[in-house]
Amino acid sequence: DFTGNGLPSIRLFTERCIEGVLEHLHRLGHRRIDCLNTQNRNPEIERRIDIWDRWLRRRGVDGHLWDDPAPVFTDPTIAARRLMLHLLEGKKLEATALVATTCPAAIGAQRAAWERGLTVGQDLSICAVNIEPPAEFFCPSITGLNMPDLVDVLERCFDWFYSNKDWSGPRLMEPTDSSLFKGEST
Repeated sequence: DFTGNGLPSIRLFTERCIEGVLEHLHRLGHRRIDCLNTQNRNPEIERRIDIWDRWLRRRGVDGHLWDDPAPVFTDPTIAARRLMLHLLEGKKLEATALVATTCPAAIGAQRAAWERGLTVGQDLSICAVNIEPPAEFFCPSITGLNMPDLVDVLERCFDWFYSNKDWSGPRLMEPTDSSLFKGEST
């Protein structure tokens, strides 16, 4: 989001879409939903954690933030596996569901759960705010938001790039919707 610098920007997922992931877990009966982050902190990760935190308070749901950002230019999947193994071995995890800030964090957590004999989707639900290919082909497939249709917002940006006109309209653009893929991980 570079709107503070006067540049038009695209945000992939609306707050409503991110809350849709949490509502899915709530509909399944989860009342303790932890957040797992191993992505290096940036404004979008901060935003996702903040949305989770506000949603918990609004819905009266318990949850804990497990935050161990991987060093810059390293794989957050490895950090997620390591963090999740630590939580499981120390019996620190009380949640029945985890929402990961990114797909790599969900993949690492799912791997650690499997290594410790948990059945993801039954013993523990794990999902991600957004999924990336090939998350829908994992066993179990990972629940999360699909990449939204960006045609309209990108078309608007490219039209502006190739024109001599000043930008008009809101500087922060968001696709109107992103579908929730309900995988077997929840």
